Amino acid sequence: MNKRMFVKQIILFEITAYSIIIFMFFADEIFDLPHYLLGAPATPINWTESYMESGFVTVLAVITIVQSYLRFR
Repeated sequence: MNKRMFVKQIILFEITAYSIIIFMFFADEIFDLPHYLLGAPATPINWTESYMESGFVTVLAVITIVQSYLRFR
């Protein structure tokens, strides 16, 4: 495997992992996972919280992906 393919695979893995994390934020709000999985009190959907959490994770994702690209290019 050449270096260019290796870099693409790393970046694809990072994008996939961060996408799963962001999906879980929204799944938590929509399905109230702590309520069903852990027996916590039910809570209403809080879209603002999901958007803020997703924004922070997106910033971290961009930083990580750029650093990986610069490190391995």
